[in-house]
Amino acid sequence: MPVPNQQLKGTPPLGGADLECFLSCRTLSASSIDRVVAIVQSHGFELVSGDAVLVYREDLLEPAVVARRDEVQQVVKTIQAQAQSLSRCIVNFEGRVGDIATSLSVVFDFRYSVLEISIPEQSLWGPCTNPVEPDLGRLRRFGDVCLQLAESVEAELAFIGTEQLHSDEMEISVAAAVGAVRPHDALSEESLKSLCEWYSSVYFRRWQSPS
Repeated sequence: MPVPNQQLKGTPPLGGADLECFLSCRTLSASSIDRVVAIVQSHGFELVSGDAVLVYREDLLEPAVVARRDEVQQVVKTIQAQAQSLSRCIVNFEGRVGDIATSLSVVFDFRYSVLEISIPEQSLWGPCTNPVEPDLGRLRRFGDVCLQLAESVEAELAFIGTEQLHSDEMEISVAAAVGAVRPHDALSEESLKSLCEWYSSVYFRRWQSPS
């Protein structure tokens, strides 16, 4: 894994990057949106009150539709009826991983049949003013969401990390080249433990060592 930009020893982690889980599918359709939203909500997350859903068609920079939480149900029905013109759809949530409040986003990239789930890295250790040691339980909570989503959309490959990959790199025909493996392997206890140890080493032990 790449090492983030170095900071002065003794300073708290600033976060900023996202922890991302990519799921590569044979097909990904708009009909899966309802199911995905329900699964994320079953883990205690709720749609944000503001820009809860953003829908993109040909223009990937400007959303064609932006829906608030109370508009989501109707908007999802509409875009499912116009699925052929969709390129991407982003659904934004808020909730907790263990004891830390966090945002969580799900990106449907219909061009490549890739589902991306992300949370800010800082969700693993809390505010930079009062950071705590990265905890496997928090990471496991995120992993549980991702694994259930992988089963729901019948993902064949998965990748979790901070490499800032793009959806085209996770298209199922090429995803293995960047290290994608079966979802149950990518999100196994051993894999999550290794990732948590890496975070702990990079963001805490290096700073706590003498300069």
